[in-house]
Amino acid sequence: MPGKITPVMISEGEQVERGAPLIRLGAMTTEHTLSVRADGKLSRLRAQPGQQVEEGQELLIIDS
Repeated sequence: MPGKITPVMISEGEQVERGAPLIRLGAMTTEHTLSVRADGKLSRLRAQPGQQVEEGQELLIIDS
């Protein structure tokens, strides 16, 4: 979904647990919180606060 990244709640290299919030995305006056589906480590973060993103754009990579 296209939108604007508001906060990024994680840093590259950080361990994450299933359900942890990662990024909040504002779109059409609604905020959506993206959370992790499985435990892992954030290996690459491609999203910055204030960044406008397009549908299908890769925002982060989590290794299990």
